Order: sequence, then C-alpha cells, then structure tokens
Amino acid sequence: MKKIASLLLLPLLLAACGTQNAPQQTAHSAAGSMQTGNGTEYVAAFEAKVQNDLATLGLTGDMTAQVVVAGKSYLNVLKVNDSTARAYIKTTHPSSTGCTVDWGDGSVTAGQTPTPKNVSTEQQNHVYASSGTYTIKLICGTDIKISSFKAIVAAAGFNLFDKLEVDFTNTDGGFTYGFAEFLFPLIENGFKFESGFPFLLKDGVLPSGHKSIALHVNEGGPGRISAANGSTFDIKSITAGIWYAYGDNVMLSAYGVNGALIASSQFANDGSLGQPLETRQLNWSGVKYLEITGGDWGYLNVDDMVATINQ
Repeated sequence: MKKIASLLLLPLLLAACGTQNAPQQTAHSAAGSMQTGNGTEYVAAFEAKVQNDLATLGLTGDMTAQVVVAGKSYLNVLKVNDSTARAYIKTTHPSSTGCTVDWGDGSVTAGQTPTPKNVSTEQQNHVYASSGTYTIKLICGTDIKISSFKAIVAAAGFNLFDKLEVDFTNTDGGFTYGFAEFLFPLIENGFKFESGFPFLLKDGVLPSGHKSIALHVNEGGPGRISAANGSTFDIKSITAGIWYAYGDNVMLSAYGVNGALIASSQFANDGSLGQPLETRQLNWSGVKYLEITGGDWGYLNVDDMVATINQ
C-alpha cells in the first residue's frame, strides 16, 4: 500500500473549464507496468483518483445536462503495461463539436461527445508499435488537453502460433477458441510447448491476425516451455496474459539445468475480462525450461516471445 500511496502523489491531469487558446500539459502518471500482484489494486486506486478529480471539477453525473456553449473536457492516462496506454476522458462538449484522441504516433480515435450518461468516463486503450515518448492529446475544437506516455516495445518476436488451425467453435470473453490438444506437444521456432487441456485462441485482446496458445497451470502437470533440442535458452520478453484463472494469479517461473529456480514473474492481466496482453521484459539467461503454475484452474495465454536458443 505504501507503493500505491506514493504513486498517487504523482501529478494527475486536471481539466480546465471553457475553451483554451493553448494546451495545458502534465506529467504522465505511471502504473508500474502491472508487473506485480499490486497491479489490479493500483488500477482501482488510480480510477478512484480520476473520479475524485472529476467530482472536484463538477464533471460527475449525466453530462448531457451540462452541455453548454463553453464545454469542459478531462484527460488522464494510465500505463497499463510497457507498450499500452489507457486514456480516461470525459467531456461536456456537444456532439456538434466532436472530440478526438491523438495518440502521438499517427493514430487518432474519436471520443464520444458529450460523454454518455451511462459511463463514468470513456476509456480507450492504445498499443504502441515502437518505443518512444509520445504526446497524447484530447482535442475538442480549440479545447486541448495534453498528457504523455513513454512506451517500451520489445524486439520483434517469432509470430508464434499464427499459422495454426483448429476447429474454432467457441466464443467467450471476446475470444474465439478451439481445443488444441491434438497439436501437442507443440514445436514452434525450435521451442516446445507442453500443456494438458490447451486451447488455440484468436480475436479478443489479441492484435489483429494474431493467435495465442493457452497453457494450463496444472492439468496433467504445469504448462511448460523448453527448447525442443534440450538446450538452454535466453528469454528477453514474453507477450502474454492470464485467461480464466481461478484462485491465485498465474506465475511464470524459469529453471536452470540443475532444476534451480532462476526467477519468477506473476501475471494478473485477465484477457477474459478484456484486459490487454502485456509484453513483459524478463531478460532471463541459461533457462532450461519455463513452468506455468497458479491456482486451481487457469491459463497463461501466450501470444509471442523474444528468445534465443543456446546451441
């Protein structure tokens, strides 16, 4: 809780009333990449602070009743993970004004005006393709709010699993998926993937055209990733999230040639709840195998990874 309290002391963007002739800028409020079990708790605290800001500015409740000639707007940005920004926006500008979110990398999305009465804030996620510091703008005519986001994007991976096919007969939580046990043990780009009760997924929070493999935490033993030739490997990053995990969050652990634990990293971003995948920077060397463990039921949903096999 001390970490959360200190982070919430970082400056948040407070919207000004009326029309601005010049943009107002504030520092980005980082969420620590959601790399620990405190990630979900941090987001809840961040969103509570957003609501407190809106209450202070008189921007809570039904915005349709507040549409005036001089509209109001609010922007704040949460770091969901190293490459994903989430903009929280609210506006009383009439629909004739129109608002857009400029993500600073050439991507522009529309914001609803005024903010619909059935939502406390409109939320938009954006995934950056390249590392860099980006200026994010909420633009409503001449009323402009500005924040910033520092993206860290891992090197290109293998595009794992994208050519695989199964009988995609199920749709749930935004994903289309099918049972993939006949594919296992699966070898892709020199790596072997092992799991009981595995699924191949597409759609959902996956980037367009991508497919992922859901590896079970304990069905027939923990899910496992290793080099197909038995060598050790170095893993720089993995793009993944959890999927329908009950009980504890899912843990990815690396073990060396002697079975000793090298390092572990816990995931809490649940794709079945619409939470984006995370590209987790690991930088683990001399790995004999990766093991996936967790609660009574659940999966690590793996989209891709950056790794090198030590021949």
